[in-house]
Amino acid sequence: MTNIAHLPLISVIVPTKNRKEHLNNIINYFNSQTYSPKEILIYDDSDSENIDVKQRISDNFKYFYSSKKISIGEKRNRLIKQAK
Repeated sequence: MTNIAHLPLISVIVPTKNRKEHLNNIINYFNSQTYSPKEILIYDDSDSENIDVKQRISDNFKYFYSSKKISIGEKRNRLIKQAK
């Protein structure tokens, strides 16, 4: 068996806006993966905070919400800075 302490961390970054139905699919797919360690970071500037996604957050999830609208590139850059 491989010692996971020596495996590289996989960070999945998801910049999004008004895609609640797709976020749930992404989280389900992410949770079904057997590779570990992993983390998923979501930056959401939707019209309102996505409470469904926020409630599913665990140690390997980070959910960032802002009502301020920013470009997809800026969302991506902010998530990259937050990745481990």
